[in-house]
Amino acid sequence: MKTEVFERITIKQIATYWISNVALFSALYYGLSFVSATILHNGQTLNSNIEGLGNSIYFSFTTALTLGYGNIAPIGIAKALAVIEAIGSVSLIGLFIGKLVSIKQEQILEEIKELSFEEATHKVITELYLFRNQAKELQEKLSKNKKTKKHTGFTKELDILNLTLFDALQTFNESKIIVHDPQKSMMHLSLMTNSINHSLSRLVELLVEFNKQKIGWNKESTTTALAETVRTKEILIQSFERLKSDEQTSRIVGEKLEDLNKVIAELQKSIQK
Repeated sequence: MKTEVFERITIKQIATYWISNVALFSALYYGLSFVSATILHNGQTLNSNIEGLGNSIYFSFTTALTLGYGNIAPIGIAKALAVIEAIGSVSLIGLFIGKLVSIKQEQILEEIKELSFEEATHKVITELYLFRNQAKELQEKLSKNKKTKKHTGFTKELDILNLTLFDALQTFNESKIIVHDPQKSMMHLSLMTNSINHSLSRLVELLVEFNKQKIGWNKESTTTALAETVRTKEILIQSFERLKSDEQTSRIVGEKLEDLNKVIAELQKSIQK
């Protein structure tokens, strides 16, 4: 609950509360001066006039800022009010500083996540290339396994492959993508879509082989990787609509996105079997 309140409150609201706090206690100090002596200014009690109002505001500000110059001091009930005001004001100042630090941290995290479209797609393409190499190695092991029929470790290796695919796509999905060159970005979009298509096709081939050899595999890890792939597909489609350039390039990328839909459907069927 406290965290939610902290996240919702703004710098402007905190400043408004602090000023309102000062104004409220200024009015209380001045109002009490009509009833009894509450504040001493240079050894004299507060007057119930414009000067007294000014001194009340001055005292309220020095109390809120915990300065206490010494030329003005509370007496009687004003002492309790001054303590309450000081606690409230210091709490608001602490909240203000905490909010500033929080905003700065958020800005730093945003900058870390900020990638150009080219950088983001290149990173994924590289990781998917490693994924396909690992998948190829596992496929070769499965081919040899037809003779030995030893299933040790294959399921775990498939889980690791699914995790590799998930991590590669999640990095792209959670990055703040910035497009500098639409034409160049469209080319990278084409390369990345093609890379995902090849990677998913390799994964489908692996699952077919697992099923043929009746080797049990973890559908949950594959489903998680598939869900992240679908999320990536939606981002790629949005980027495609935004980046559409010349007719030929747009047609090629559009066809690859259609192929991606097909291979995702194949993977879904493999999981459902």
